[in-house]
Amino acid sequence: MDYYHDISSFSGAFVDYSHDGTSSFSGPFVDYFHNGISSFSGALVDYLHYGISSFSGTFMDYYHDGISSFSGPFVDYFHNCISSFSGAFVDYFHGGTSSFSGPFVDYFHDGTSFFSGPFMDYFHNGISSFSGALVDYLHYGISSFSGAFMDYFHDGISSFSGAFRGLFPRWYLFLFWSLRGLFP
Repeated sequence: MDYYHDISSFSGAFVDYSHDGTSSFSGPFVDYFHNGISSFSGALVDYLHYGISSFSGTFMDYYHDGISSFSGPFVDYFHNCISSFSGAFVDYFHGGTSSFSGPFVDYFHDGTSFFSGPFMDYFHNGISSFSGALVDYLHYGISSFSGAFMDYFHDGISSFSGAFRGLFPRWYLFLFWSLRGLFP
């Protein structure tokens, strides 16, 4: 009980919950990381590291204030692999509403990331809307996207459209300062 915060009820076995290995559990979780209600069911394998994690249920305020609902399997949620999920995300990282659908491949690392839907201030203040496929979102490679970006990384308004090759780090400074000059 009170694994991290309020009331948590567990049943089953836990093996290497935060590291490589297998962790299986079932039952309700209350305030798994923050205030709110989180219910889990199924098996979690290497939840924060390489491996396969499958779960279903409802997550309320998984990281921040708001409601987040998940469904479907998650494979290597934070590392290279394939993660598919659907539902609504409210303030997943910051203020605003974000809705996702479709598969995510290499969400933070080299590879291909595909998603669609609206993004409101995904990382910073402002409104950001995405559509299409992102390849090498934070590293070398090809990144294609369209829509509007408001202060995606810094103060001001930035709008993109088309494809970017080697966005990081080759064109980072050039793009950054060019956009700040266009949108003071």
